[in-house]
Formats: sequence, structure tokens, C-alpha cells
Amino acid sequence: MHRYLTDMLACPLCRDVQDLIVRATSEDADHILEGALRCAACQTDFPINGGVPRFPRSGGASSVQRHFTRQWRLRHQGCFEHGTLYLSKPAASMAAVTRRLKPFFDGPSGRRILDAGCGSGDKTACLARDHPGFRVIGMDYSDSLTLSTARFRDIPNLDFIQADLHQPPFKPEVFDLAYSFGVLHHTPDTLRAFKGLTPLIAARGLLYTFIYPTSDECGAWWKAYYRFRDRIFLQRGHLLPERARYYLIKLAVWLLLSRGAAGAAEGYGLTRSQYLRAMFFTHYDNISPKYQHRHAREEVIGWYRDAGFEDIAAPMPGLYFGTRAHETPELNREHQEVAHAREARGARSALRR
Repeated sequence: MHRYLTDMLACPLCRDVQDLIVRATSEDADHILEGALRCAACQTDFPINGGVPRFPRSGGASSVQRHFTRQWRLRHQGCFEHGTLYLSKPAASMAAVTRRLKPFFDGPSGRRILDAGCGSGDKTACLARDHPGFRVIGMDYSDSLTLSTARFRDIPNLDFIQADLHQPPFKPEVFDLAYSFGVLHHTPDTLRAFKGLTPLIAARGLLYTFIYPTSDECGAWWKAYYRFRDRIFLQRGHLLPERARYYLIKLAVWLLLSRGAAGAAEGYGLTRSQYLRAMFFTHYDNISPKYQHRHAREEVIGWYRDAGFEDIAAPMPGLYFGTRAHETPELNREHQEVAHAREARGARSALRR
């Protein structure tokens, strides 16, 4: 991790906003490779391993964390698609985001971007490479971020952090853009994860999310995608033993999608083999997670409104983005909490004297 990251981090457990204390045991230039971050308020230590600061959730590792760690490690090992991620090249996917948010990306350098639920980090890395004037941080719950950090070590404006979306380890209003694509609905509570992100966004900052739409609001591709989970695996795929699940999903994809694979592959600019490998990963990600919530358009737009966002857009099923208002009741509450924390620290310091 870069040392400048400490200006943005805060304890996710006690929510004290003072800078975490850095205790580096191994460094390389401005990178901290090994060590720990300590919260001065609650005295909790958070390890830094392999260049990744790690903020374990208060309840310990969950089945969600274990699943996604395995999923991304399998992908790093080459068990799924090569060169694509969910049927598209990562650079092409991020170029689409850049086009939709062109005024933001044409803005001044120094802006801070959070990829909340970055997975393998491929898309995060593309974003950082394409916008070297911005600081880009990928946050994910899985243990596989050491591999991502090693792969993309050459990108100077990129960092990865292991943390829970429900307990993000950041100070309020430190990001100009938070991006979360296809992640929030895989948590136990989508709305709670959404609310975990909104305080991190500065006034006039952007929140860009993709949240699975309901069946009656999506097209044929999504209906077929949901059928795989709901009818073929009866929404119980996550209960299968890991090895059995892996091979059963692979078998189902080859049996059910092979016939039309050549024609479908052309639409994505892929070969038949590339398409089937990509669909294997896509449905592994579909069937394996314990949670997969689906939300109606008006419901999610309501979340944005309640969090004080303006200019909310929903250009396609599941995709949303909006701008955080200059001042909202939520922002006022956050400012009060920060002020109270500072007062409490001052009182503690006075007592020590």
C-alpha cells in the first residue's frame, strides 16, 4: 500500500476518524509491504500483508468471504475464461463506464475513486492505467488481493484493500466516485451495503452501481441467467461441496449452451471455446454465492434519493448512478459525528496530561 492511503483510512470498528498509526516492518520505496495499522482510539491492530491492508469484519470470516476467495483464486489460476471478464474485455467494460461519466473523467486530476467489490482487480487496474492522474482503490472481501497486488504492482496510482462493504475502513467523504458493479446484491443485505458506501462519497461526488434487476424488469438474457440458478440448481448451488459444484456447473454450461455457442460467441467477438469458458465463469458466479438479491428500479432509485443523491439515472436494467447533494441530513449527521469524535479525542488528551 502507498503511504498516502493512510490519509483516507479510518478504523471500521470504532469509527474514530483520526489517522491510523503506521507500523511498517517491510517497505519498498513508498510502498508498505508488511506491518500493521493501529487505531489509537480502540487499540485494534490491522495487518498489512503482501502490500494489502486487511480489515477483518468484527464477526470473523463468513461463508461469503470464503466463497469469493476461492472463486477469484480459481480465476487467477486460469480455471475459467482468459482475457475476458463476464464475456467482455476489462478495458472495454471500463471504457463504457468512462463514456457514461465523461464529465467526471474529463475533470481535474487528483480525484479519488473506489471500486467497491473489485474481485480480481482487472477492471480496477484498467481504470487506474487509463486515468493516471486519479487515485484508484480496489476494495474486496476476499483473501485473493495479494495476487492482484502482485499482478498490478507497476501501476503507481492503484491500491487494494481487503475489507467488508458493511464496515468500510475509510473516513467520511474521501471519494469523488464510488463504483460497485454486480456486488452489493451478493451481501446479506443489499441496502445495508449500499448505505455503507454513501457516507464515503464527497458532496457532488458520484455513486455508480449495478444491482441485479427483478425478472420482470430485465430482458431475455437475464431471464435465462436467473433460470440457471433458480430452476436448474434450485437456488441451492451454494450448498454443494466445492469440487462437485465446480464440475456440475461446468457440465451444465457445456450441455445446455454448446449447441448455440458458435452463434452466440460471434456477438461477443469470441470463439466458441472462449464463449463457453466465459459462460462457465459467469454461471459459477451466478450459482455459487449464497446471496443473490434482485431489486426493482423504483426501489433502488428510492435508496439514492433517501441518501441525498440528485440527477439519478437508470439507463438500463440494474444500472444506476447519481450525484450526491451539497448538503443532506445524512451529511450533517456525519459532520456532527466527526466533530464529536474530535471533541472526545481532545478530552482524552487533556485527561492524559
